[in-house]
Amino acid sequence: MATGKRLKVRKTGLSHSENGRRLLFVLVELFFLFILLIAANISIFVDATILHNNLSEISISQFLQSSFILLSSVIFALGAVRYPFKRAYLVLVATLFGCMFIRENDAVFDLIRHGFWVVPTFCALIASGWYTARNLDTLMDPFLCHLEGRHSTHVYTGFLIVVVFSRLFGTGSFWDAVMGNNYSPDYKSIIQEGVELLGYVLIFHGSCMSFLSRFGDHKATPWRS
Repeated sequence: MATGKRLKVRKTGLSHSENGRRLLFVLVELFFLFILLIAANISIFVDATILHNNLSEISISQFLQSSFILLSSVIFALGAVRYPFKRAYLVLVATLFGCMFIRENDAVFDLIRHGFWVVPTFCALIASGWYTARNLDTLMDPFLCHLEGRHSTHVYTGFLIVVVFSRLFGTGSFWDAVMGNNYSPDYKSIIQEGVELLGYVLIFHGSCMSFLSRFGDHKATPWRS
């Protein structure tokens, strides 16, 4: 009887300890997202009101966008190296984010030739497609496993914000109709780039958290030793 009580107390203690770790991890995760969002807002404010660069290709906001998507690509690439049983899926996502990074820096590739960014993007997609075709057994299950985890929500919500919402929300005709005679391309650029930066923040945050949770491996949570 006494042994049973001791076991019950021990299990309760372990449960409280694990809950404490989970709570700490969630608080750190939220604080990390908070810092990223504040940094994004500060960068837009500085670009628009101090540097007056209209959030052009050479701006703090554009630098953050490129950094976030490049780091996200690197995170998924590291995951592909670390978890071979998820490699095809992680390689695909790493390639996708790498292509987005190339597209974000198309002005650099234009120094070689206008529209040259298409060449490295096409090569990356071909290589990724070839590798995926040879490793289909590590594609679907890891994708579904990651999709069922909460951190993938940030990754794919951010992705849709960047490639869909920001493009539609930032069209000149949309804001011309809304603002009428008060329309200014500067306002439109700030709004579009701001929304786009939000998407990149979510992608980067979700990528970091996904790596810590082993891309949806529910048996391996970051708060457990």
